[in-house]
Amino acid sequence: MPRSTTRRSSPCTHGPSCPACGTATRTSKAAVRAPSTTSGWCKNIIKVCASGGVLSVIDDPLHQEFTVRELRTIVEVAGLAERSVAAHCHGKPGIMTALEAGVLTIEHGSYLDDEACTAMREAGAILVPTLTIIRELLDGGGLPPYAARKLADIARVHRDNIARAHQAGVRIAMGTDIQSSGDAPAAWGRHGREVVLLNDIGMNPLDVIEAATANDPATLGRQAPRSGLLHEGFDADILVVDGDPLSDISLLADPSKITAVWQAGTLVKGRRGCVTPAPVAVCAPLSHPESVRRPTYSLHYR
Repeated sequence: MPRSTTRRSSPCTHGPSCPACGTATRTSKAAVRAPSTTSGWCKNIIKVCASGGVLSVIDDPLHQEFTVRELRTIVEVAGLAERSVAAHCHGKPGIMTALEAGVLTIEHGSYLDDEACTAMREAGAILVPTLTIIRELLDGGGLPPYAARKLADIARVHRDNIARAHQAGVRIAMGTDIQSSGDAPAAWGRHGREVVLLNDIGMNPLDVIEAATANDPATLGRQAPRSGLLHEGFDADILVVDGDPLSDISLLADPSKITAVWQAGTLVKGRRGCVTPAPVAVCAPLSHPESVRRPTYSLHYR
């Protein structure tokens, strides 16, 4: 493909108008200026596509999208504004290049192997697996043939490689890639499924809760300096759960078991003084979409 200042890629998983994924820059200068055109996105994080995607028409998840020089420039300039860089990445070449460039998070990580896991751990990078989107798209079906083929290829390795990363000690934060509403696959209201899927790959319930609470604000880097703890003066949203998620993590995927929700200190579900007297876990709303960074999470017991 001839090099140009920018090129318009095919629709990403977030839709054809997605400013975060819809334009892939092809020079370092253009790359670092792209966030200024995203109309309110990227306020807390800069996201790049370091590999091809699944629903995109013309690229391949295994293919690397940027050179290390381009990515390093993006990371450098983002750092001037105290922003970290998240890299959408399936294939190993893109993963290794993104890590060399200094990105903070790898989103998806479908083709992680032992070498890539070691590189992530040594770099202190965070993995956001997005297991939910893979399962939702597989269960829903109806994808065009080019996307169905790529999804099937990824589905064969993604789950095992996320388990590999966990076993290798890679830090995991929870995200789902949920991006729609209504009854369609991958719609809001189904994102609690991620806690069960993380548990299924070998993470114990406390690890899963930590991934969704203490680890998620860390994906924001310096944009979330007072987060990750339930502590006076920190930002935190809180869930009250009817039951013990350490015994049954699926409670966090069942809205009927969420008896109260505080968002930024304001009660948005439940009534004051009506919390069940039985022991309950208190933690933050779980699993924001991979493409929209998470606010603040914490864990506490009553």
